[in-house]
Amino acid sequence: GGLATASFDGEGVASRYKRVVDKGVLTTYLHNLKTAAKDNVESTGNASKPSYKATVGIAPSNFYIENGETSLESILQKMGKGLLIINVQGLHSGLNAVSGDFSLPATGYLIEDGKIVRPVDQITIAGNFFAMLKNVAMVGSDLTFGMPGTAYIGSPSLWIKQLSVSGA
Repeated sequence: GGLATASFDGEGVASRYKRVVDKGVLTTYLHNLKTAAKDNVESTGNASKPSYKATVGIAPSNFYIENGETSLESILQKMGKGLLIINVQGLHSGLNAVSGDFSLPATGYLIEDGKIVRPVDQITIAGNFFAMLKNVAMVGSDLTFGMPGTAYIGSPSLWIKQLSVSGA
C-alpha cells in the first residue's frame, strides 16, 4: 500500500508483502528470477528494471523498519546527551557493502539534557552496520520515507547506543 507499490516486479512476477527480518532473524533474501533459480527458491518479486535499456537487478519496494512506541522527544529525554543525526552523505564511497564498515559525513544536532542545543556540521560518523544494528537502544514512533524512487525506503528514529564520531 506504499507509494512504490506495484502488482508486478520488473520481470512480471507478482509482488507480495514479505518480512526480510523478523524479530532479529533474517527470514529471506530479495530475489529476481535469476537469483531465485541460482538459490533454488521462488522469486520474491523484487526484480528491478529502471528503464527498458537497463539490465534486470534487485531492489526493495516500500522497505522500512517498523514503528516503535516512543516519540522522538521521549527518546531524546532518555538519551540525555548525544547527537541527533539528520543527514548522512557519501554512501556510494564511504560504505563497504561486504564488511558493513562505514565512514560517512553527517550533519545533525547536539543534544544535552534531552534537548537540542545547537546544530553540528562537518562531522564524520564511523562504525559497522551489523554492530550498529546490535546497538539499537530504542525505536521511535515517527516512521518516514525518503523521496520516492525505485525503492522507497523508510525508518523511524533510532537511538544507537554507540557510534564513533569525529569533528566539531
